Amino acid sequence: MIRFFSLLAFPILAACGSGGADGIAEIIEGPSYRELLAGYDAMGRITARYTTEGRTTPNLPGSGVLEYAGVANFSEHASEQILAITTIEVNFSDAALSGRLSNFRHVDGTEFEGFLRLTNGAFSANEDETTSVSFGLDGNLTSNSPAMSTVDVSGGFDGRFVGDNFEFIRGESSTTWVTNEGLSTVETHDMGGRLIVEKQY
Repeated sequence: MIRFFSLLAFPILAACGSGGADGIAEIIEGPSYRELLAGYDAMGRITARYTTEGRTTPNLPGSGVLEYAGVANFSEHASEQILAITTIEVNFSDAALSGRLSNFRHVDGTEFEGFLRLTNGAFSANEDETTSVSFGLDGNLTSNSPAMSTVDVSGGFDGRFVGDNFEFIRGESSTTWVTNEGLSTVETHDMGGRLIVEKQY
């Protein structure tokens, strides 16, 4: 299978378990907005086609652990405004998942430090031969932008496994971004978004 997104494409990423507090790959210095967008668009096209064709993985393994990696976007508008690397560990034995979002890049060039952690991650098989994947998102970011010097993020994700052999997870996120909390410039942004990750063989 052609790999549409791989952490191995970016040698400046630390190996899984070598630095992340939760055992997930830790970004030292990651790809640019344009590089993230290329991977996101490629995965978006193939997962949209798989979904249209009904290739939504009715049968999942009963055991084992797999790593997924990909890109999440966040925006108040129709187009991708902020992109981030997403790494997810799926534990099929416990029907649970964990992970983080990091390497946040704004379309205007702003780079963010920090990460969002996946919370209460779970998945299940449905009677209509699809799956449900859900988790919360929570964390804090900082940047050199006066408008977004601090960002407190909370929200959640709902999606499904996609592909004949659970190659992808794809779905929608809904998050609240509070920027510059405690300052006169504080603002609250309701952000929609999409997250797509690919199984890392």
